[in-house]
Amino acid sequence: MSLLRQNRWLRVSLLIIGFAVAFFMLTASPQNDVFAAENELAAVLRDGSLEVSIPYDDAMARNRVLSLEILDPNDKPVARLTRPVSPSASTGSWKTAIPLDGKVAIEDLAWDRLKIKAGDIHKIVSLSEILRVPVVRIFAQRSYTAGSLASARIITVDSRGAAPLRNSHIRIELLDADRSTTLFTGKTDALGTAQVAFTLPAGSYGPRQLRATAETALGKVIAVQPVQIERRDRILLTTDKPIYQPGQTIHLRALAFDGPSRAAAASQPVTLEIEDARGNKVFKKRGRTDRFGIASADFELADEVNFGPYHVRAILGEAGGATTQEKTVTVDRYVLPKFKVEIELANDEAKKQAGYYSPGERVEGKVIARYLFGKPLANANVTLTLKTFDVMSIEIDRITGKTDREGRFSFSSKLPDFFAGRSTQQGSAPVSIGVEVKDTAEHTETKSRDILVSNRPILIMAVPESGRLLPGLVNRIYILTSYPDGTPAKTIITGNMTPARI
Repeated sequence: MSLLRQNRWLRVSLLIIGFAVAFFMLTASPQNDVFAAENELAAVLRDGSLEVSIPYDDAMARNRVLSLEILDPNDKPVARLTRPVSPSASTGSWKTAIPLDGKVAIEDLAWDRLKIKAGDIHKIVSLSEILRVPVVRIFAQRSYTAGSLASARIITVDSRGAAPLRNSHIRIELLDADRSTTLFTGKTDALGTAQVAFTLPAGSYGPRQLRATAETALGKVIAVQPVQIERRDRILLTTDKPIYQPGQTIHLRALAFDGPSRAAAASQPVTLEIEDARGNKVFKKRGRTDRFGIASADFELADEVNFGPYHVRAILGEAGGATTQEKTVTVDRYVLPKFKVEIELANDEAKKQAGYYSPGERVEGKVIARYLFGKPLANANVTLTLKTFDVMSIEIDRITGKTDREGRFSFSSKLPDFFAGRSTQQGSAPVSIGVEVKDTAEHTETKSRDILVSNRPILIMAVPESGRLLPGLVNRIYILTSYPDGTPAKTIITGNMTPARI
């Protein structure tokens, strides 16, 4: 009994070992045999020959003379092969290669037919039905940044059944007209996939082509995908001031750097231009950035020029892949301010009071006028107006007077009892305080300041967690309290929830 049990365990062990060895051979071996399916009639064009796999069963399993002919669309033989064959088992396939004269494109071969004769067995099939060709697919972006690290995915499969083609040699190239740059070489994995990482050339911009060449067990195949190589340079364009008078000099400077890395765009071609208000190009300078990515220029305005906005422009790079930055300055006659005007409110002192007013409250403050070198502007005419906005601008009050010898003018104005509040400001109403100061030389400077008027000292806002109240669920509601000027208000909240029918 023990001997029978031992024999049984021995047979089971041998069976398990046999399955394991078979599984290892199927998965670990390269499997570059392109005719893995023994019961499938297939053909592969490779190295100037048409390799054919012809399956046979037990009815055909005998020594025979195999005759193969390739017929063109006019039934004219293109190639012929005759050879004796013998089966190695009751079922299997005969593999042979038919030499072809010259280089035949697979597109032309697909129109032909294969005539098979083995003894009394005849068969004619279209080569387009049995040809197995490799297919390579590129999964990549449509645009890349020049000089950046990029990636793509390459997949190689069989055209019949989409079986992966493992251990295929992959080469990725960037095509620019007649020039190609190799970006990557490698092999596909067991799934016929190659994860590709490469660095794009820094000086290549514009439309390009990404070409993937795969050397597979079924032959060579090429796929091309158009891509756009973009320039991601950034330009900081500055001028020494925003407004100029005729006869003055515009000093402009451009700082160019690479967008992703922030490295200086050194030794790059750059063009600096200026257009006047009528679109006339009045200045142009070509050059290169220095090692810090900086380019600068000076342009002296004439005494008689077109007034208005002037467009200052910096163009980095050549046409087709250039980066442009533009800035607008104003050219006009102007008078420099002679003195400075400030508005101080009583609420500003030590920040002791709230930053808003209530309807009917009195607004008090003072206007201070000083020359730029610090001397008080005495005996200057002051006009102060308070305005609000309902449907149109409405003047609330107008106060006139003169500054004292310290350059000060005190004012006080009572606000109306009613204001039209704005929903965008939680029912508050803005009031504008405008001041005009004129010195004894008839030079005028202006200043304005806005204040907020609200009849509610505390603003309360309830915000549901999900944006709206949901029936049948526990709703969390956030309560926000603030002063009318937006300052958060620390408060104690009491209340209750009352259901209401909507």
